[in-house]
Amino acid sequence: MSLLVVHGLQVSFRVSSGLLRIVQEVSFQIERGESVGILGESGCGKSVVLLALLRLLPRNAVVSGTVLFDRRDLFTLSEQEMNTVRGFWIGFVPQSPGTSLNPLMKIRTHLWESGRTLLPKLKQERVRTFLERLGFSYPDQVLFLYPHQLSGGMQQRILVAMGSMTVPLLVLADEPTKGLDAALRMRIVETFQTMMTATKSALLIVSHDYLVLRKLVRRVMVMYAGEIVEIGESELVFSRPLHPYTIALFRSLPENGMIPIPGGSFSFTHRPLGCAFHPRCFQSRPDCAVVHPELLEIVANRWVRCPYVVV
Repeated sequence: MSLLVVHGLQVSFRVSSGLLRIVQEVSFQIERGESVGILGESGCGKSVVLLALLRLLPRNAVVSGTVLFDRRDLFTLSEQEMNTVRGFWIGFVPQSPGTSLNPLMKIRTHLWESGRTLLPKLKQERVRTFLERLGFSYPDQVLFLYPHQLSGGMQQRILVAMGSMTVPLLVLADEPTKGLDAALRMRIVETFQTMMTATKSALLIVSHDYLVLRKLVRRVMVMYAGEIVEIGESELVFSRPLHPYTIALFRSLPENGMIPIPGGSFSFTHRPLGCAFHPRCFQSRPDCAVVHPELLEIVANRWVRCPYVVV
């Protein structure tokens, strides 16, 4: 059985005007040792998916669906049981060091707490190993610094170390290369690759950096307006995208001419009827404004949410 099975995940938030639907009918699986990426523009719901899996959303969130991790339904566990899962069986690398690192705690304390289930000697070895892998030339000195004494890129690498310390079965990473230069982004990629090879940990990474995903993941899911619009082997998706949004997204990259996607950015408060992308789609048809398309497997292991795809 797959390590992670997500079926029909939906997330809405209670706001003054009612329920605001952000994630709808997201379903996917991750095998043991597999690397999977979620690609999409900022604000499409990628990070909400990760936080929902970990049950870390705020109280005004309304979550439904099924999440099976190693055959356990995470949505039925007690908070105490979930605390055991988080950090030990599932590692998490958040995207914002400014809000994830305690300014009153030294780096040593952050790393020590993230590896609280490890024996002291093993914990000490892991701390040094991960800091060296992440490019810290003087790990012993870094341990006694406070977050504000590190650059943003260094803080981000500390978060990667914290999320990987226990060598969990699954690591969820939310924009782990955000704010890093090209060399450090590749170092993060190499660190995850080394960890996955050595430990067989699975990885679910959220990013809008397609170059990072192309190097790191075996399979990629493209997300738009809170739903998955395309799933496939990463090299196939990147070399021959099929969904109109994926095609438009790659056309907007600098190396492809920076052709902008027509229309304005999607708004969850004004979700269109039918296909969410149809107001901006270059191949939109009249029924696209009426019928909401299903995510269908059009060829083996290639799923697309559009009935007019040409394979």
